[in-house]
Amino acid sequence: MGLEVSPHSGTAETADAQPAGMRRTWNDSPLLILAIGGALALAIALRFATQSDLWADEVLSVNIARLPLTRIPEALRHDGAPPLYYFLLHGWIRMFGYGPVSVRALSGVIGIGTFVPLWFAGRRLDERRIRLGAAIGGTRTIAWSALLLFALSPFAIRYSTETRMYALVMLGVVLGYLAMQRALERSTVGRLAVVSLITGLLLLTHYWAFPLLAVTLVAIVVRAVRARPESARAEWRVVGALIVGGLGFLPWLASFRFQLVHTGTPWGAPVSPFGSWATAFKSFGGNAHLAGWMLVVLVVAGLWARGVDARHIEIDLLTRPGVRWEAGLAIATLGLGLVMARVSGTTFE
Repeated sequence: MGLEVSPHSGTAETADAQPAGMRRTWNDSPLLILAIGGALALAIALRFATQSDLWADEVLSVNIARLPLTRIPEALRHDGAPPLYYFLLHGWIRMFGYGPVSVRALSGVIGIGTFVPLWFAGRRLDERRIRLGAAIGGTRTIAWSALLLFALSPFAIRYSTETRMYALVMLGVVLGYLAMQRALERSTVGRLAVVSLITGLLLLTHYWAFPLLAVTLVAIVVRAVRARPESARAEWRVVGALIVGGLGFLPWLASFRFQLVHTGTPWGAPVSPFGSWATAFKSFGGNAHLAGWMLVVLVVAGLWARGVDARHIEIDLLTRPGVRWEAGLAIATLGLGLVMARVSGTTFE
C-alpha cells in the first residue's frame, strides 16, 4: 500500500515539452521490445520449473489444505498461520490434485497475476514523475522497469514456486497500493470498500500484514493532520476504511491468540536486529545474495538520485520527493516487523 505525493505547482512538464532529441523513448526499439517479451516468457516459465520434492512447510500446507474446510481452522491453531491461503489451496487441490507440480502451480499463477497490477502501480509513478518534470527515458519507464525487476527477481520467483502464502501476500500488497492511491484521489464508497476488503484479506493471509497496515495507518493520519481540514476528508475516510477492514480479522482473533501462546518458530532462535536487516536485504536476491545487494543499490539510487539526461544524474540529499512515502513505508514496515518479531521471540528468515 502507498500514498500519493502531491506535486509542487509550477513543475509540471509533459513528454511533448522535451527537446526533440529526447522524444524517442527507450521502448521504441523493436529489439528491446523482443527482449522484454523474452524476459517475461522466461520469468513465467521459471515460476513453474521447479522439480524438487515438497519441503517441510509445503507438506504441512498441503496436509492442512486437504482437510475438510471446517477442520482447517482447528488445524491452523497448531500451525501458526491465518486461513485464507489454505482455503484457496483447498479449492485448488480439489480441482487439480495434490501432486508437487499441481500444488505449487497455485503460487505460480498468483505470482504471474501480480504482473498486471504491478505494471499499473509503476505507471502511476511514471505519471507522478512526468508531473514533477522528470520524464527522461519515456513515459512508461518505471512501469516496465518495475515489472521486469519483479518478474526476474530471485525472491519473487522463489516464492512463486513454493506451496506457501508469500506470493499471495505480494499480490495483496500491490493491489492494496493501487486501491489506496485510488481512494486518496477520490474517496467513493466503492473505492473505500476495496481498501477495506484488501485490508481484511491481507490480515487473513499473513501476520506481517500487521506492521504494514499499522505503518500505513499512521502515515495517513499524519497526512490528514498536516493537511487543511477541507482537503483531509479523503485521508480520514481511508483511515476509516482501514479500521473497517481490520474488523474482518475479528472472527479469527481467538485462533490468533491461541497461536501466540502455543505456536512459534522452534526451528531457530531470534536473531539480532542488525542480522535481521542484513538478512532481509540479502533475501531479495534469493540464494544469490549479490543480486540482493545490487537491488538495494538500485533502491538507494532511486531514492536519492534523479536522471538529468541519458548520461547524468543528480543527487538530492533529502531524497526524491516522488518516492519518499513509498520508501518510508517500506523501511518502517520492515523495521516494525523485525521489532515485533524480536519482542515476541520469533526468528526471521
